[in-house]
Amino acid sequence: MSLTSMQTQLARELSQNCLVPSQAAWQQLSGGRTNTCWRIKNQEIDVVCKLFQKGQNNPLFPNSPSDEFSVLKLLERANLSPDPVAYQETTFGTCVLYCFLDGDAISGVDAGEVGKTLAQLHNTPIPVRTHLRKLSLSPNGVSLHGVKILDVCSFRTAQTHQKLMPVLPNLPAATPVLLHGDLVPANIIRTKINVRFIDWQCPALGDPCEDIATYLSPAMQYLYADKPLDEHQEAEFLRSYGNKDVIERYHILKPLYHWRMAAYCLWKAGEGVEDYAQGYALEMMALNRLV
Repeated sequence: MSLTSMQTQLARELSQNCLVPSQAAWQQLSGGRTNTCWRIKNQEIDVVCKLFQKGQNNPLFPNSPSDEFSVLKLLERANLSPDPVAYQETTFGTCVLYCFLDGDAISGVDAGEVGKTLAQLHNTPIPVRTHLRKLSLSPNGVSLHGVKILDVCSFRTAQTHQKLMPVLPNLPAATPVLLHGDLVPANIIRTKINVRFIDWQCPALGDPCEDIATYLSPAMQYLYADKPLDEHQEAEFLRSYGNKDVIERYHILKPLYHWRMAAYCLWKAGEGVEDYAQGYALEMMALNRLV
């Protein structure tokens, strides 16, 4: 089925369920590499409809509509994310609807603003009961995660890459925080009021360094913003984040995160996403400067 036909039928289905007006205009949004998103707008509403793709099995960035909607509800009054509207099963898969954020993605958002907003997220109280996935809080967990990614790689170089794993530092377990889980430039919007994060399909509870490492990843910056951050931008991000203990921990774990992201880039390149080969090269350059 063509995307146009799917959009037409999905619009009919959501209007029949009284979630969107039948005469609202649909506009497909660009930027997403995993799910399909539309902006739905008329005088009554201005929302995003995010249709989740089935069969996704990403070893680093999961794709859970229920987790996304749960976090949007949790952060509804925190001014860190879009406001949730609805969670709906459809013929084409699960849809999450949330309010459209009018602002600029990637361009117009500086690293300092991102660091300050990320600190606010990591200071958000964690619910006593939550079904969100829990990431390892130790360096050993990061290394094991990288090995699991390499286990599904089709590249012969996966075995070679495993031998390049940095020495594991002796660090205590981190204090868990609420993580965005996919903090790449395309998921950061500056509205007229503040910076907010979108695309919450893989949130987690875990080490705050996870989000920091994803945002500062040269591969993720290259893939979503054309080039890695420079030293000044990285320093401004960390300064604005402000938690000295977490920043010190990140610097110690930095080689391990570059190694794991390089493993992820190997997997993506093996899946046929060609620009991840350059992402792998960038991560390895960063790793080699540190070891």
